[in-house]
Amino acid sequence: MNELCRWAEKGQAVLSANHQSKDERETRATMEQNIQSIRSKKKLLHNEALYVYEKLSKDGETKFWRCEFFGSREINCKGRIHTDLNDNVVRDKIGVHSCKTDATRVDVQRVITGVKRRACDTLEAPATIRSASLQSVATPVLASFPSVAATRLIVKRVRREINAPPPVPQDLTQLEIPFDYQRYTRTNEIFFHRFTSYSGDLAESIYRRMLGLLKQCWPTFSPESITMDFEQAMVNAVQAEFPLCTVRFCFFHLVRNLKKKIDDVHLTKRYRTEALFAQQARMITSLAFVPLNDLRNACAALEAHLPVELLPVFQWFLRNYIGQPRFDGTLTRPLFSPDCWSRPSIASCKAPLEEQKVTDVSLAKFEAGQDPPKRRKEDRVAGERILRLVQAYIPFDNAINNAPDHDYANPQNVDPYYNIIRFLSGISCNYLMDG
Repeated sequence: MNELCRWAEKGQAVLSANHQSKDERETRATMEQNIQSIRSKKKLLHNEALYVYEKLSKDGETKFWRCEFFGSREINCKGRIHTDLNDNVVRDKIGVHSCKTDATRVDVQRVITGVKRRACDTLEAPATIRSASLQSVATPVLASFPSVAATRLIVKRVRREINAPPPVPQDLTQLEIPFDYQRYTRTNEIFFHRFTSYSGDLAESIYRRMLGLLKQCWPTFSPESITMDFEQAMVNAVQAEFPLCTVRFCFFHLVRNLKKKIDDVHLTKRYRTEALFAQQARMITSLAFVPLNDLRNACAALEAHLPVELLPVFQWFLRNYIGQPRFDGTLTRPLFSPDCWSRPSIASCKAPLEEQKVTDVSLAKFEAGQDPPKRRKEDRVAGERILRLVQAYIPFDNAINNAPDHDYANPQNVDPYYNIIRFLSGISCNYLMDG
């Protein structure tokens, strides 16, 4: 009898454990679907990827979902899934995911969703909500969770969205206009003309026609300089319509073009996995910070320094951006002159890491009288380091003829290119080729 009781108790315990694990699984499944976007829209988790709702099918029976990175500037993922009206996946092999799955990021968004819900349901302080939400959270999630200040802003934003419109003030001392109700008037001093052109043809004739129409709309338009992408058709059109205009190219686009070339010769994997190889590749675009008088010496030094695998990329760079040496000592004419993309001056090297695009949001804020957004601290510090390197650069002739009293000078004077290689190496450590 005692033995039978023990077996019964054991069976009851096993059954209870099974029920408990089933409940936990159901709770876990419910939580996995309980993720919201920044705008408090539902996200759907499927195969470790998050999707946002796009639209209904024409028959109204199927929901179309897109990967959360579909509009990302860096990734622009094409992954999609279809679900029924109850969010059950009916088709999931649509498009190819170019984004990386990250379980930690999914858990972070799940916890942030809990923070938002708690901010709506309670009047607790942001610090209290943060502390309660992070209970029993895995360490990797803690490391990636937003800071205290960021959590405070999340709570304030959620509570501001659910608040009613502000009451009518009794007098001017009580007048407080929330940000969402603020409107600004543009004045002539800060008004900028802006034109947008859409065309599927990138021919020079199309660009010249576009610029001609622009001159008709704005007869006094006569730019002193134009910064653009490395597109020869646009360069020819600008030089034809504005002969006195100086054409300059973005360092961002120079780096992006080199990255495309590295991908063409199938070296992207080595660039992503080998730190030394990646630095040597970036030294090619770091030539943009070498003074034009030393550019030929810098190319000779870099050609001897680069690994064999990067020499085809370097020859491509010479052919298009600098010019290849002839037997008579001269250089061939490059497609894009170094005068237009070289950035050795102090003023032009302050912001080499930014994409050099003016978004609609930034322009709208500027028109409203607000200060431009601050650069990230890491970008600002990197720009300052590049600035110091450019300011401290010693010309090639001075480094050889003068006494070595500078940090970049080679004390042994064994290698005349030592200073240039060290300079390019220092520049390449301050930016990434992820454009």
